This record gives sequence, structure tokens and C-alpha cells, in this order.
Amino acid sequence: MRTNKQYKLIDRGDCVLCGVSGGADSIALLHMLMMNREEFGITVCAVHVNHGLRDTAKRDEDYVRAFCDRFSIPLIVECVTVEDGASLEACARKARYEAFSAVANKFSCNKIATAHTMNDNAETVLFHLARGSGMRGLCGIPSSRENVIRPLIDCTRNDVLEYLSEFQLTYCEDETNDDLIFSRNRIRNRVLPELELAHPGTCSAIHRASRLLATDADFFAGQIDELVKYASVNGGEVRYEINELLSLHAALQTRLILRLAQIASGSFDYRLEYQHIAKIQGLVENKSPSVELSVPGGLFVRRAYDEIVFFTKCDCETESIMLEDGTSVYFGDYSVSCSFEKPQKIHKNFMLYEVDFDKIKHGLLLRGRTVGDKIRLPKRSEKTLKKLMIEEKTEKQLRDMIPVISDGDRVVLVHDFGVDEFYYVKEASKKIYIVIGLCEI
Repeated sequence: MRTNKQYKLIDRGDCVLCGVSGGADSIALLHMLMMNREEFGITVCAVHVNHGLRDTAKRDEDYVRAFCDRFSIPLIVECVTVEDGASLEACARKARYEAFSAVANKFSCNKIATAHTMNDNAETVLFHLARGSGMRGLCGIPSSRENVIRPLIDCTRNDVLEYLSEFQLTYCEDETNDDLIFSRNRIRNRVLPELELAHPGTCSAIHRASRLLATDADFFAGQIDELVKYASVNGGEVRYEINELLSLHAALQTRLILRLAQIASGSFDYRLEYQHIAKIQGLVENKSPSVELSVPGGLFVRRAYDEIVFFTKCDCETESIMLEDGTSVYFGDYSVSCSFEKPQKIHKNFMLYEVDFDKIKHGLLLRGRTVGDKIRLPKRSEKTLKKLMIEEKTEKQLRDMIPVISDGDRVVLVHDFGVDEFYYVKEASKKIYIVIGLCEI
């Protein structure tokens, strides 16, 4: 149990749920935990997941039941339905881990032990390498993740077989392990044995390299944790200064791009492939002030003058709305209220506009900009909204989302820009107050 000491996988008082398929690795793990439970001060129980995918599935279930009865180990058997998907292995794994988690919660097990070995890790690293994974993929299988622990991760398959032989333990053979239709089986049965013949100790060397890479990955993650603090996050929109991004080493730049995309997507499981990150880097280096591209998962990235922006598009209703005294309405992501009484308190992210009510002839209409809209801001010449927004470097993708309030066809005010000089309040004017701001998410 040197792995447990090195990675501190098990603590006294833990209730450990061991996933047991009936194969050599899982039988060895369950037996080892059972034999050491008093020394570790832990409680051990087992879970067997019957996927119903093989004719021998019932045989494996019966064997695990008999094994647990023999050693008085509490056992929970879960029968699951594996959903259809591109990868049968991936779908089965998803169903299995969901069952593990449900059983662990039901029986208050704070740790879930799985029987991954050094060989499994080497196979995983080669699998990810063949797919062109980055450093995180080449780190292989971690010794633990959240409440899942892998006490055999530093043991080879030969170590497991020797253990079983020492205690005269039998196990079930999964005949699908020889089916070369599965890419992992090809790596296990063809690639690794050939590499071991060419370079004895390959499995251990790959495992060792993955652990070194994991250490490097943790270092980079810490660097990114610091850099991401300089991002501006507003709901599902994430912004980062382009000059700051370009000043970084490529190793940090690519990792930061991925992290920013994860924040915008709302999931740290979100992944971008090499070609997507390369496209984003190209966008960052593009001199055009307003360029946009889409990446997987419904995420969009645009260059907004001096910033790179990650966002998801919102299908917001922006229909024209007539404002009345005491009303509070929504325009896309904005909240707009109108009142003859001055608000006592205004959120710091909202803006208060005062309008000369006596100048209004047709009523206040809340809408987006239209072709030909013009405004004369105080002490400035009259300009079209298009020209004004270009001068103020308003991002092209945001221009139609900015609230405009008009009196008939005449613009009264534009949010973030101000009130037209004609409607500007004089001392004797009857005032109407308009408050506009982004809604809090």
C-alpha cells in the first residue's frame, strides 16, 4: 500500500466503496482493502455494476456475490442501461460511475475505490497521445479525483496476478478484452507488448513520465489561476486584454485561452482541440477591431478592439416598448424603468437619465437603433448613431443591443451615450427619470 502512503488516499474512519467487476484487478483490490481494513481503520463495502452487455454478465455477478459472501463483505448490485453513443466503452463508463456515485451517496461512503493499474494508465496515455491530446491528457489516470481513489495505480498487472496467486484467488475473464474492435484493446494486446519487447520497462517508463507531466500540469494550473484573475467576467461573457495575452509565453497563452473558454461555457470539463485554440490565437493577432468566430459547444469568441471576448449568444427579445410612468421593462439583457419621481437609490451598475418631459410629443419608445438614427449630444455636433458608436469604439456585435429611447422617430437618448441636446433638462422643465442597466445574472 505504498501508493496510499504516497498519495494519502485513505484516512482512518473512511467508508470505502470498492467497484468490483469480478476481473483480476478489482478482486485483488477488494481483497487487499478487506485484509487491511482494521489496520487502516476503515469500513469496506462493494458495488458490482451489471451493464447487461455480455452473455456472461450474470456469471460475473454471481461470482462477485459468492466472493463477497465468502469474506462477509457487504455488496450492492446495480443493473444499468447503457445509452447509445459513439463509443460503447465511454457510455458504459458513464453509466458505471453514475451507479457508483448513487450507491456511495445512498450508503454514506465517502470514498469510491476503482482498480486501475499502472498498465491501465500506460494504455490511457498512449490512447491520448494517438488522439493528439495536450499535457493534461498525457497525465493519464490520476491517483485520485474528488472522492474516487485508485490504490493500485502504481501496481503493474503482473503485481496483481502475483497477489492473486499468493492468496489463491480466482477471478473472471472478460472475453471482450480480446476484441480488437476496441482501440484500447489494440493498445493493450498489440502496442504495449511490442513496446515492451523493444524497450523492456516501457509500461513503468510511460507511467513515470505521466506523473512528471502531472506535476508540470499542476504548476501551469497555478500560473493560470493567477492570470485569470485579470479577466473581466460578466455572467456568461469573459473579457481579457489582448496585449496582456500576447505578452505571455505560448505555453501559458494556450492554457489561458482554454480556461477563459471554460469560464464562459460554465464548465471546467469544456474542452477545445488544438485547431480551435489555434484559430482563437489567430483572432487575437488579427488587427481588425471586430472579428468573430464560433467554437464547439455554442461558444463564440470575438476580438473587440483591445480585448478578446468569450461569450454565448442570447436569443433575447428586443421588441419596441412604449414606456409609461412607473413601468419597469426588459430590453434584451437590460432593465429599463421610467418614473416622474426621482429614484432614492440606484444600483451602481445602472445609469439615471433626466429628460425634459415637456418636449416629448409622441411618448417614450424603447427600442434598438434603426437606420438613419441621429443624436446631438450637448456641446457636440449631430451624428448618426452608427458614426458615434464607431468613434466610441462600441463593438459591432453590441450596437443593436444598446437601448435607444425615442420620441416618435426622434432619438431622445442612447444608453451609455447620453440625452439629446433638445431633450436636455432645463431648470424649469418637468422631469421624467429613466433608469437603465444590465440585469444581474
